[in-house]
Amino acid sequence: MTIEKIIGISSRRTWFDSPSDEFNRTDMEKKIKVLASLNYWGLLDKVIADYQEKYKDKDYIQNSLKSTLLLYINELDEEGWHNLRKQRLSQTISSLKELLREKVEINFSANGLVEAYLTKDKEEFEKQNRFFRVDFEEDITTKLEDRDKRENRSFQESYTHLYSFFKNVLLPKYRKEDYSPIPVDMGMDYQMEYVVSHFLLNDPNRENYSRALSYTIRVLLLNYPPYHDFFIFRINLHDPIAIKDFWKKNEVAIHFNTEQDMEDWGKLKAGEQPEQLYVQRWVQLQNELEKRDVIICASYKGLGYKMGVIRRSQEPAIKKSTEGFYAILPLEKSKEIDLDLHPVLQGLLPSNVTISRIKKRNYRLRKLYHQMKVKLPVREFDSNSYEIMVNEWLRSSHAPEEIRMKFQLLKTGSNKKDIDIFGVSVLGEKMAVQVSDTNDPRTIMRKVRQLSNYEEFKKLFFFNINSSKEEDVEIIDLKQVVSDLENDNSYQELVQELS
Repeated sequence: MTIEKIIGISSRRTWFDSPSDEFNRTDMEKKIKVLASLNYWGLLDKVIADYQEKYKDKDYIQNSLKSTLLLYINELDEEGWHNLRKQRLSQTISSLKELLREKVEINFSANGLVEAYLTKDKEEFEKQNRFFRVDFEEDITTKLEDRDKRENRSFQESYTHLYSFFKNVLLPKYRKEDYSPIPVDMGMDYQMEYVVSHFLLNDPNRENYSRALSYTIRVLLLNYPPYHDFFIFRINLHDPIAIKDFWKKNEVAIHFNTEQDMEDWGKLKAGEQPEQLYVQRWVQLQNELEKRDVIICASYKGLGYKMGVIRRSQEPAIKKSTEGFYAILPLEKSKEIDLDLHPVLQGLLPSNVTISRIKKRNYRLRKLYHQMKVKLPVREFDSNSYEIMVNEWLRSSHAPEEIRMKFQLLKTGSNKKDIDIFGVSVLGEKMAVQVSDTNDPRTIMRKVRQLSNYEEFKKLFFFNINSSKEEDVEIIDLKQVVSDLENDNSYQELVQELS
């Protein structure tokens, strides 16, 4: 979405200069819808900044900006706007953006837009699309090719393939009420296979075709990121009978049973921020479910792991317990996972938390849960994987003799927080090695300083930047380590297992 597509070529004074003729020629409701659309697409700050830059030499126009924004705020919140008149301009902009967001949530929704499009509800579609301004008939192939480049998507993961699948397969079948299965075949790319595997593989009915189309339209036309997020959900309750019951019924739950729990529950119902971290994470999960499905990796204390899907918009069920109540969510398409067979995955799961988004290695998790067949040239390594590869590289012939490691003195991930690998080189020097998947200059400087006290050690640093050597600081590019190992027949299997 672009600024020009939302506001056209009209003068910016139409939106931000209330004393002007341009402002007064457009009705207030239309102006608010335009600002709400700009805010939804993340463009409002830029439009205001461009406006200020354009009229920076005209004080009488600049001076009307804040009062104009306050007019919008008054229109959206007649009772609250009086408290905002003494705010700085930046605070006024933030307040307006929040009110515009609330207006969008009340009056418009991507769900409503997509549903109206699929059901051919012309009146509702036009109402919704006055805000979203999406041209469903436009050929967006070129735009998707640009998006592929911006996001560095490989050919096997191109948005253009998903677009072709949407236009030529999904939508025509839905319109014809043909809800027959779509097999995963060799002609599919990664994103196409994902849609089929997540929505249509085992139960291809009208509802699931609609869900598949809704997801696809969001990704292609509303610029949502592809795929669904993973969350870890630990059921570490004190009641083993309750845990077994949730395991058997394929459910996840949190227990509200203390005074602080009840206070947080009250805050949740009032739309306020809860105090406890696990309840805050519950809110994050609920917020994600308002937009799309979530894939859960559930840990049941003493029983094992399961993976399953919580559907978008799923409301929690409330079940009374002896001391309080459980908030329960059902898992669909649940399957047991033996993490002993997938040891690399154990490092992905955030520890000591009840609920947490899993931010790493989602390609690996999708391969595990969806059984994805399309192979991508994607390498996802966590910190443990990098440390293992660096350790192997240092022992191999790829490492120059002066830094080649003869043996290790402490295991990787030991209690020495400044050192990731501690060993002795083939030349008899003690080695202190720091490994970090970063290219941030400040982080790199900090980590280099942390080893400054190890004066009698050979100090090596592995970062995601070009290799360099200055005085006693030698930096080696992690990409070089990965390249050396994956092109060596002796280590290809290791890289594959860790990625």
